[in-house]
Amino acid sequence: MSDDIPAQRQREARRVELVDEYRLWALAEVPEIDVDESMLLSRYLLAAFRVADKANPDFDPIAWTSTDAEILTEVGLAFRAALDTLVPGEKLGFALHTYLIFTESTGKWSGTPAALRAARTVVDFAIDGLRLDDFDAERQVLLSVEPMRSLLGILKWIGKGKPTAPGGQLPAGLDTCATKLGISAGLASRLIQYASHPEHALISYGGDGVIHRGPGAKDWRDGRPPIDQIRDTFSEWVVRLLDDQRSMSNRGSGEEFCAFIDAGSSSTPRGVDWFDSLWDEDDGEMDNEAAEELVLRIHDDPYYVDKPGIREALDEMITYGWMRLDDGKYVVPQGLEGPLSAGMKEFEHQQYLRREEHRRRKSNSRRRGRGR
Repeated sequence: MSDDIPAQRQREARRVELVDEYRLWALAEVPEIDVDESMLLSRYLLAAFRVADKANPDFDPIAWTSTDAEILTEVGLAFRAALDTLVPGEKLGFALHTYLIFTESTGKWSGTPAALRAARTVVDFAIDGLRLDDFDAERQVLLSVEPMRSLLGILKWIGKGKPTAPGGQLPAGLDTCATKLGISAGLASRLIQYASHPEHALISYGGDGVIHRGPGAKDWRDGRPPIDQIRDTFSEWVVRLLDDQRSMSNRGSGEEFCAFIDAGSSSTPRGVDWFDSLWDEDDGEMDNEAAEELVLRIHDDPYYVDKPGIREALDEMITYGWMRLDDGKYVVPQGLEGPLSAGMKEFEHQQYLRREEHRRRKSNSRRRGRGR
């Protein structure tokens, strides 16, 4: 037994050395991997190698058999089951995938080319299982609409870096990228501004005059961002769109618009005719009786609502893919009802906070006036 201990220590030292070389290679060659990520991937990879070594004393970290590859991917499934979270399994899947690239590109792979192809097949097939969750349908719907669809396209286009245009805020060639994505240059610019915000860090500006994918982009690298990030991004853009419409009208059409879309996403969607019927043809103001259905949920009494602002918001949401017109009816695509409603509730909450802050300031102003 004592004879086995030196051999085990030797194998462990070799594994540690190889994994550390992989970590340094990944930092230099994989843009999405930063220092913290490289340390995490290395820990998962080393743990998986130790499991494989126990299962197969002849396990060679640079010459896997297909059985070794199956054992290594099973570790990811075990991580997922034991820790009740998808993250370790997804991370290990990515680590195994990039480790095989590392062994081939650096010439360290000592097995046959056929064995390498077999190992890659096992790992790549298992990756889908390692990251499979209960949100694939929702993720697919959200990634098919704006802004996620074009955000993914822009991140892919940036790749390892794009030089900035004069002024230093936008990458050169963004207009061409926007055309290929089928979006306006204005939307592309807004997406760049959104992605570069420190809170998201999807892109970053280097001192070399080049725009790079930022540390926040590492979870978007395979086109399957975490569902929470997708939901948050979608919700934030719903709030932005409604805020844009609110600022266009001194009356603020946002809340009424929320109520209208709530009606549109119900089991009996409202349509263009109903929308147009809300306004009196003579004076262009919203009919009081119809307005109550929309406005009294949120305001003390109905008032003039900016019809062009709501119409423009509806058109923009159709352009984004958040709504569509079916036989004259405004319909929210299946799978978007929940995320769209969540975004609107967040907007309504922010509006409520604004009104409360306005009332507080007004009340304080009156008190100061009486005190003079």
